[in-house]
Amino acid sequence: MRLQLILKGKRLGFTLAEIAEMVEAHERNDAGPDQQLKLSREKCMEQIAHLEQQKREIEEAIVELKRTHDTLTQMIDRTR
Repeated sequence: MRLQLILKGKRLGFTLAEIAEMVEAHERNDAGPDQQLKLSREKCMEQIAHLEQQKREIEEAIVELKRTHDTLTQMIDRTR
């Protein structure tokens, strides 16, 4: 169970510290299921926001690279 949680956290892009925190909360005897679930939900929402921001930045970079590629192609075509 612990390894599955670690691998899933890694696959979803969580940091090692975040994964360790989730594993600790999951394995802690004094933490009830509600606390574990809340931690997992909070971390999931944070990661969703982080990944959505990365996605926006990647999409912006792709658009800029395409513009640059088009400009360079036009410049090369003019010199021929």
